Amino acid sequence: MSLFAIFIFKIVTRNKYSLASKDFIIYSFFFALMFTWTGFIGQVIWKTAAIQYLWGYVILTTLYYYLIIQNKKFCLMSLIVGLFIGLYNEQFVGVLLVFCLAYFIERKINNKIINKGILFFLTGLWIGGVILIAAPGNYVRLDQMSSDQNISIFSQLLYFIHIFRYNLWPHTMIIVWLFILYFILAITNKKNSKISVLIYSLTLIISIFIMAPLATSYGLQIRLMLIYYIIFFIAVMQPFYNNQSTVVTTIYKAFKKIYIVFLIGLLIIMGIMGDSYYSLYKFNQHRQEIIAESHSRKIENITIPIFELHGETEPYGITFEAITCDSSNVNNKAFAAFYGFKTVKAEDC
Repeated sequence: MSLFAIFIFKIVTRNKYSLASKDFIIYSFFFALMFTWTGFIGQVIWKTAAIQYLWGYVILTTLYYYLIIQNKKFCLMSLIVGLFIGLYNEQFVGVLLVFCLAYFIERKINNKIINKGILFFLTGLWIGGVILIAAPGNYVRLDQMSSDQNISIFSQLLYFIHIFRYNLWPHTMIIVWLFILYFILAITNKKNSKISVLIYSLTLIISIFIMAPLATSYGLQIRLMLIYYIIFFIAVMQPFYNNQSTVVTTIYKAFKKIYIVFLIGLLIIMGIMGDSYYSLYKFNQHRQEIIAESHSRKIENITIPIFELHGETEPYGITFEAITCDSSNVNNKAFAAFYGFKTVKAEDC
């Protein structure tokens, strides 16, 4: 996670500022606020699949830094990473293909040189994506996803827009507000051409709809949102740190003067997170004692307490699917099977 945060800082600031600067303190506050409030950190800590996604995000942000910010080629490495990511996840493939296409179009229109590393990355991504989609196991999974849904693509899009708009968790509307903020920062930045802003604005919007088939099949799960939290955070922070607008520059200078406020805010966020996860650790220790005692007494149907912190069952920054009062719930069944019980349910139901 530290490597992930550092490389995003290098990306959004274009490596202009030191990690020991006021700029990094301001960035760290916004990073911590964004990735704790949305549940990003909680998700990648709790869920194995999300941890695997995090490795993909770290690899991608690192490669982005060297290819785009440092303008390195790294053709072989780009090909390997593209192939790896292509085999990784179909959502990654779709989103990255859209952004690669936007990159080529923007470069062509503005007569800019295309980095060969991006071409090699795209080649690897394309090959890996084809293998992923053609794999027998993935074909069966996609077939199962679509077998119960005979609705048109247009109907799926309408349904996706509905759930995206009204979904309370994971946070979806933050993406909309970040897009608006990005557009304002980008369009007012004298460094940017209007056509470039238009291309990447449309790309950001289109990329959201890549997850529509998955969201309409599985539901709008937080793991689908993780990549967008990263993309839109970078999209906003880049024009904020690299902006020639008088208003934005004035705001940023004011931020640097009160950097101590951001430092205090950062410490508060980290303190809340630390308290939450220490409490979760103590809760899990207690739960393990209950499990061990139940096994020693040969109890096959058990009840376990629900995690609460200061009266809240979903404390700030923690993301996990707890045991419910329904013993037939999929999480309850998985818990029971893993620990060798017949049934498991929550206390005080």
